[in-house]
Formats: sequence, C-alpha cells, structure tokens
Amino acid sequence: MSNYTSEVGGKPVLIGQYNVGIDTAISLTLPTSLQGVSHAGILELFLSVETQSARITIDGSAPTTTSGVLLTAPGFFTMRGYANISALKIIGVAAGGIINYGFSVDALI
Repeated sequence: MSNYTSEVGGKPVLIGQYNVGIDTAISLTLPTSLQGVSHAGILELFLSVETQSARITIDGSAPTTTSGVLLTAPGFFTMRGYANISALKIIGVAAGGIINYGFSVDALI
C-alpha cells in the first residue's frame, strides 16, 4: 500500500491508498489532521474497485462475500461524510480483489 496525491474531477485528493487487498473485510484508513487534513469540511471518498467485485456495509457491521451492497468491478464509488466513511467496511467477493481510494475535503461555506 502506498500513499498518493492526485486529482479527481478537479478536486485535490489529499491522501489515499492504492493496490489494497480486500480478501478479508477491511475498514479504510482515513486521513488525519497530522496529514494536513482538516475535519472542518465535508470529507469525500473516491473508491475504485479494480479486479474483483466487492461488497460494502456502511452501518459498521462486517460484509461477507454474499452480504452487503455489491460493487461490480471495474467500478467507481463515491461517498460523503466522515461518519459514513468511517463506518464503511469492504470485502472482495472472490480472492484477489484490489481497491484504490482517495479523499477530498470540501470547505464549509
């Protein structure tokens, strides 16, 4: 896993990870204030499902290969809100699943 900085749709992606294996259910590593991310804005997640379809839950429970919301590969998923994103868990529906993800923060106006 590596950290990166790039742009998605014109919004700066502040921190993220790529080539993350999802053979078991995982939570995402959220950006912290130590990485220069202020939680004074709205956190937005950009997630791509690369090699195998995946399942997510957003209530804090663990998804399985047969339960949770299905994200097909290849596919792209976005979500907004720190509480929502911090509760998200993801697992691949088959061995070898890989995701890439990044975050952006929209300033409150």
